[in-house]
Amino acid sequence: FLMLNFLLAIIVESYMRVKAEIERQETEQNLMADTGAALVVCCKRLIRRWPSPYRIIARLEEQNAKLSIGIENLDFPDGSWARDSRMHFLQHYRRYDFLQKKPLPERLHNFDNAVDDIEKRIALLVKTEAPTALERTLKTAVHKRRMSTATAAGDASP
Repeated sequence: FLMLNFLLAIIVESYMRVKAEIERQETEQNLMADTGAALVVCCKRLIRRWPSPYRIIARLEEQNAKLSIGIENLDFPDGSWARDSRMHFLQHYRRYDFLQKKPLPERLHNFDNAVDDIEKRIALLVKTEAPTALERTLKTAVHKRRMSTATAAGDASP
């Protein structure tokens, strides 16, 4: 009887853990909707001559600091993806709400925060660290000091 209680406790605990994981999981669609969507994409890919998903992903990864993607961003350097095909691709994926444009965060309404955000995006593009506010302030102060020294030296020369 004691062994049966242990076994039952283990099964119930495992069940509760799996149930909690399922509740935390964010699922956009169910299995049937995902299967149907995958078949539709395969058909559209053949009909509309979309490139392979791997090629599209590689192209998008080249543009990792973009907040949104348009027709021009999807063009390949060799021009192999026709404009109307790209248009159909974007129209197909526009229907998914998780791919819709998100409003700007509230913190970007401040000029300094907007500058910080732009610097972070540029740093991400050039694969470097964005300067901190202190580093930016010190750099500005040094630049102003150099400019005033250069101006004073220019005024002092005959």
